[in-house]
Amino acid sequence: MRLSVIIPVYNVAQHLRMCLDSVLSAVDVVEADGKCEIICVDDGSDDGSTAILDEYRLADPRIKVVRQPNQGLGAARNRGLDEASGEWIAFIDSDDRIAEEYFKALFGAVSRTGFDLASIGTEDCEAAEYWCKCNSLPAVAWGKLYRAELWKSLRFPAGRLHEDEYTVHEAVFGAGHIAGVKKRLYHYTVRDGSIMHTSDRRDQSLRDWLEGCSIQAEFLKTANPKAYGIALAKKIQVEHWLGHVRKEDVDEYASVMRGRLGPYYWPEHYRHPVLVNKFTWRIIGPVACMIYR
Repeated sequence: MRLSVIIPVYNVAQHLRMCLDSVLSAVDVVEADGKCEIICVDDGSDDGSTAILDEYRLADPRIKVVRQPNQGLGAARNRGLDEASGEWIAFIDSDDRIAEEYFKALFGAVSRTGFDLASIGTEDCEAAEYWCKCNSLPAVAWGKLYRAELWKSLRFPAGRLHEDEYTVHEAVFGAGHIAGVKKRLYHYTVRDGSIMHTSDRRDQSLRDWLEGCSIQAEFLKTANPKAYGIALAKKIQVEHWLGHVRKEDVDEYASVMRGRLGPYYWPEHYRHPVLVNKFTWRIIGPVACMIYR
């Protein structure tokens, strides 16, 4: 089973060796006859990441480096998809690391089930059930192994933050079923300067996230009513963080969830954004997940 690992790279020199070493170790466990490729997309780095990529490329023929002017994570992942030749696709962020058994566990899951997608942190399940699980991180691109066919006509939006929210749901529901790996074998790095933790991009981040959630909710409205309820709750959460809530979203959410949340749902609280920002999502998220579990 040929594997294409896609790693977008932008100014992560401090973490890049750790990431590449972990990916190479994990690939060594599953590789046979050179059937793995590691595609590193240098998205205009200027901090020394380029030199590190060249060093690793010269040392290991499995590493392929492509370069482009800085266009953002979505465009870098798209370039990796365009370059990929594998039957299976995996996304790794360049400041993260994976366990040595990461690919072995994911390939074991798809071989055992015959499914087109495997994910860490869950058990075997249908797409809707996976989407509604607490702490399964269904919308992120990393932590999964995809059959390449799922991405044949699917691409991330260029120039957007939270680009996963715009796309990954289509891959998940395109697969239909998820092969689960219960272990958490992907180690996410929280760092200052990342898109998720840069204060001067907060407003853009929230606006792009809201747009992605809106697209996601519209898709899930026809895919599965339970998953649609979860998507609406997330959309309303982001609206709170932006300082406003659309009444039509609240009305729609109440319609979808009516009879399920019972005494835990108080629509009048949406008239008090400060209160809701602090408390309501702590109730909505866990209760909704518990009901749909």
